Amino acid sequence: MGTNENQVESLSLFQNITAGKYLFSERTGSPFQLNASEKKCINQITKKSDATIYYDLTEKSYKNRYDNYGKSSQYAKDIDALVKHMDGLLNSFSQDGLLKEIELRGMTPALMFDIDNTIEFTAGADTDPTGDGPPIAGMVDFVQRRCFKNNLACYFITARWCTAENVNSTVKWIKNELSLNDEMVNEFVHLSGSLTGCSENSGAAVAYKDVVRQALSEQKGIFWLMSIGDQLTDSLGHHSGVKILVPNQLFQSDIVPNQFAPWGKGKCETHYTVAPDSSCFQQLQTTVLEKTSVSYCGACTEKKGCN
Repeated sequence: MGTNENQVESLSLFQNITAGKYLFSERTGSPFQLNASEKKCINQITKKSDATIYYDLTEKSYKNRYDNYGKSSQYAKDIDALVKHMDGLLNSFSQDGLLKEIELRGMTPALMFDIDNTIEFTAGADTDPTGDGPPIAGMVDFVQRRCFKNNLACYFITARWCTAENVNSTVKWIKNELSLNDEMVNEFVHLSGSLTGCSENSGAAVAYKDVVRQALSEQKGIFWLMSIGDQLTDSLGHHSGVKILVPNQLFQSDIVPNQFAPWGKGKCETHYTVAPDSSCFQQLQTTVLEKTSVSYCGACTEKKGCN
């Protein structure tokens, strides 16, 4: 579609608008700070916050191995409201001509999903070594209704370490719950947890998933409509589309380590998260899709993953 100086370049406008941080969750640039008023009230605030009640959490209730949330819990209601919002966004993208414009440019519109506590409920463990964990019903229903239909692609990028064990459990769950076949799994599933090399010395967590998204954009013509996840590292960056934050009342790892995971217990240092910069992408772009792929990680026997 041609443009002139009086026309709005719609795709660039969309990308520029969605490139920034969450408007409601700015945990970037420096360690998180409570303001003075919040500090005075923190004890009263935390007394009214109870994750077990929010989730109607039942321990080891799913297949006698996994914690699970209640289907009538506030969490389930919030998920349903979020899904309704995402459906509305996709409908508006179609009605307002954005999807048609992407198609005219020869690109593929896409969504990115995190897995743990985004489409699979892995609670405080934030991982699943066997691939049998409970689905988050509203999110899984959304994937099944929307993904791979009407030219909409969906990518599943997890921060699980790049190991054969994680590939086996991840692929098992994806096939069972989302009905992806082997060819689709190989194309649309990536494990980014072992990526390193950019800004770690600054003490910041790097949102490496944006490197994967940028590589998919530049190498495969993907146009990102939304990135969906429960942590800031899932969607921070310039190649995300609309940043969708799935509720997680158990931990927010861009503030302090996850106390429910073995690597986080007893650690209370403040965290902050940064988007990868251009030098980070230049360093990783030639290998990032290969080194996060199911085939590459499936051959990795290193306990902490291959990068």
